[in-house]
Amino acid sequence: MKRTAMLAALLLAATACGTADNEEADSPQSIGNNNNGAEEAPEENEPGNEEAMEGEADMGDLHLQADADEQDGEINVTLTLTNNGDSDAALDFRSGQKYDVKIYDSSGTKVYDYSEDMMFTQALETVELAAGESISYEVRAPVNGEGPYQIEAAVTAAEVNGETLSEGELSTETDA
Repeated sequence: MKRTAMLAALLLAATACGTADNEEADSPQSIGNNNNGAEEAPEENEPGNEEAMEGEADMGDLHLQADADEQDGEINVTLTLTNNGDSDAALDFRSGQKYDVKIYDSSGTKVYDYSEDMMFTQALETVELAAGESISYEVRAPVNGEGPYQIEAAVTAAEVNGETLSEGELSTETDA
């Protein structure tokens, strides 16, 4: 009887893992997850939106900058999020994924997707970004294709200071 109860508890615990509702799959954190096959690059930004084309985006006091350079068949992408405000910013994440990077070649075919084939912990985490403070993330991406390359980069926070972010609110594009 004791073995049966222990086996039942173990089986229940094993089946509970990964059975949460699929909220994360529809959230901004899952940009590009499990996306097999080629994906076309999004349309170019409308004229007059040069800020996004330069690899920078602002969301209130938060400023996101993406820098990219190509060397020896790799593209090095650095994402820097800076709090330009006078008070701290609390970034809430719903998984272990803090950023995402996608790279498209000159024909618009996706040649790199950071989050594809990756698994991230399912955990709530808050990252505090003090006033004037920056946090950086770096990605080295091997590429096969012809440049110039278009890079989409995002910080995948779901909320900032308790306010829900819309998809793409902390994202930007740049070229390499």
